[in-house]
Amino acid sequence: MVKKESTKKQKAEKLGEKPSGKPKRELKLAGGKGKTVKGIVRICGRDINGALEFNKAIEYIQGVGSTLASVISGVIAKELNIGLKTQIGDLTEQQIEKVEHMIRNPQEYNIPPYLLNRRKDPEDGKYVHLIGNDLALKLRGDVQREISARSWRGTRHQTRKGKVRGQRTRSTGRGGLAVGVIRRAIRAKMGAGVEKAAEASKVKEKGKGKKK
Repeated sequence: MVKKESTKKQKAEKLGEKPSGKPKRELKLAGGKGKTVKGIVRICGRDINGALEFNKAIEYIQGVGSTLASVISGVIAKELNIGLKTQIGDLTEQQIEKVEHMIRNPQEYNIPPYLLNRRKDPEDGKYVHLIGNDLALKLRGDVQREISARSWRGTRHQTRKGKVRGQRTRSTGRGGLAVGVIRRAIRAKMGAGVEKAAEASKVKEKGKGKKK
């Protein structure tokens, strides 16, 4: 082993390179040898790293939580006949389109309704699952409806008080500077001002006594 290391150093010195003590690490490709994996995959309006496993990659989509992702990934694996550890970059365009359709319409694949984020829609009463920009637009519409109805939640949203569901606001949900620190500083200043006023009144009383 010593001879091999010495020969490596001699060769490096002849070539004018600095011999490195630590062996170089080989980087493993996402798809392995002979595979072409997409670097970035766009699903439901979101760019996702192609090296991620698809059951984890689904969680990066807005509106899909960990619970729904764990349930729907099993359904996707059965429908596409792939493993749960398959990289999202290995999927074809047709498979990606099917994954998008399943994420947008999970109720068609026997996903429990309690996992959907839009149950009993107030407009049509349907069970729907929203993702991406559709979710943000519906949320704004819900807030605007509460404001126009002048409900308690609507007034809290309109006045931007922070808490909407009756939570305490004395010690949490504050914006800006820490209130407690400001109170202490004000008290310290008030205490200093009171002491100065007391000293000034004493000086005045002494002056009046001397004049008499």
